[in-house]
Amino acid sequence: MLMNLSSVDDLNTRLKNPVKPLQFRGGFEIKCDEHEPYAEDNWQWVRIGDEAVFRQVAPRTLCIVPNVNDNTGKRDVEGEPLKTLKSYRSFNHSSPLLGIHLGLRQPGKVKANDVVYVGEK
Repeated sequence: MLMNLSSVDDLNTRLKNPVKPLQFRGGFEIKCDEHEPYAEDNWQWVRIGDEAVFRQVAPRTLCIVPNVNDNTGKRDVEGEPLKTLKSYRSFNHSSPLLGIHLGLRQPGKVKANDVVYVGEK
């Protein structure tokens, strides 16, 4: 799973109690200064570093896990952040969307602070 941190920042502007990206248990957290929140929805191809190439296989629908605080293990009694996400990020899905699922197309080493290249729809 890949998530654009701008998307989490946008979500946090709508929440009474902001959440950390870790609460979504993603595989890749991408800092994109040049991309708007939810830009990852349109990314078809992603290359991380010099070798690893991925293709988007699906938008990421969320289960109840992001409502569980990763530090305390307690579920949010108000159903956040999913309640807020569902209000504007459900589209044709019953679950809210945040991030994308990737399929590996070319293996390679990936490390923190690698440059990320994207190809859009």
